Amino acid sequence: MSWDLGIQPITKRFLRPNYLLALAFREGFVFGRVLLAEKLQYRPLKMVDAGGTVIDIAIATGQAEVRFRDPRNVANDILYLDTAYDPEGGGLPWILHGTIGVWPPMLQFYIRYPEGSKPIGKWPNIDPARPGSGDFFSYVDGYNSPYDEPTDYQELWIAPKVHISTEIFNPDDRDAHQPVPHLLFSLYHFQALLPGNEAQRRLIRLIATRQVPATFGQCGPTRSLINYAYTSDWNVKTMTLEEASRE
Repeated sequence: MSWDLGIQPITKRFLRPNYLLALAFREGFVFGRVLLAEKLQYRPLKMVDAGGTVIDIAIATGQAEVRFRDPRNVANDILYLDTAYDPEGGGLPWILHGTIGVWPPMLQFYIRYPEGSKPIGKWPNIDPARPGSGDFFSYVDGYNSPYDEPTDYQELWIAPKVHISTEIFNPDDRDAHQPVPHLLFSLYHFQALLPGNEAQRRLIRLIATRQVPATFGQCGPTRSLINYAYTSDWNVKTMTLEEASRE
């Protein structure tokens, strides 16, 4: 694995308590401070379909869109937060941040965020990837995100109440393969910074103008960020960077 392209282990991107962040949605940004952080890992994950059948992909064949389901109870979507805030964690807003490592490494995962949308990584001037045909773009495999050390090649900030999914293509023309991803995430409980609070408003401006260290994360693909649906739950509206940069 070469890091010459700027790819790095996702663990180097994880935030710690008291780190600052800005989350991009379609309407603008929400600024926050991480209060609690917990690493979450599922490896190996035996992928199953909605009926609980283990997925086994034939040679040169694609797997239709599936969620990352818990094989012990397929009704559970592992990468899903069903509330906007943690009812058992003091009512704090929360968000998942991480990625997947792929095994076997040749398998091509075409991530859809949210599910049913175009795969992440669509070039602006060409049609979306066709996962069932194994198009050579818009996927993550075990070469750019190895199973043992998942990377930020397709970094995911998964907002609450949003399902993500994947299609998978097996380019191997000799053997069938069962996909075994490694889910490596951090769960953040954070404080949403309020523009109406003078001290927090100043901190928002410092984040927006890059005068203090902060991580900028995007909820969805660059050209199709998800809509912000947490105004009442998080008690804050989005802001453009221009608005946030003002005194």
